Amino acid sequence: MSKPAILPMRRATSVRIGQRSLKMLRPVCRVCQVGDNIPRNWYKDCTHDPYLAVGETKVPVTIYEDIVDEKGEPTGSKKVIGIEHTVEFKVVPNWVEITLGLRVNSGRGLEMAQAKGFIQPEELRTPGFPDGIAPVCQFRECFAQSTPDGKKLLRTRWGDFCREIEAKMVSADERGTVLEVGPNVPGKRSAQLDAIAI
Repeated sequence: MSKPAILPMRRATSVRIGQRSLKMLRPVCRVCQVGDNIPRNWYKDCTHDPYLAVGETKVPVTIYEDIVDEKGEPTGSKKVIGIEHTVEFKVVPNWVEITLGLRVNSGRGLEMAQAKGFIQPEELRTPGFPDGIAPVCQFRECFAQSTPDGKKLLRTRWGDFCREIEAKMVSADERGTVLEVGPNVPGKRSAQLDAIAI
């Protein structure tokens, strides 16, 4: 049996705001979504993989030329004479973050997204991803699919996270715990986070 795809994605760089967000795939199609009167559930009949897009990456390639001496012999050094760009195309998911929390959308973000046709990455079934995409960390702006040491996501009552600090920040947010902030309180904030059970 195959496993869901693991993609090279970024980890959250800031853990200042403890907000939980579910990563979902949004249906987008430049063929089926044309015009003003688009049917309500158009994505169900779309044959163009509406949850995927083709992304392009420009790759710079440096062009060198040998440096020659007076006799026309190469000296072993090279000089740069230009840079060419090649373009690589690859299929990428149409990612979107849906905030999960009572303070945003009264906690109905998932329900509202599903009504618009959004799906979870594990639900995707296409030729490029026949077994879907592995679950993604549920911390705001974090798209990691494993812990920093390569293990499965940490499952807590507040969701799945790639780092314990993220789970604790979301736990504090959901419980309404006010964390200390400011330049003179790093020890107090650390103590608060250490005391939070996940």
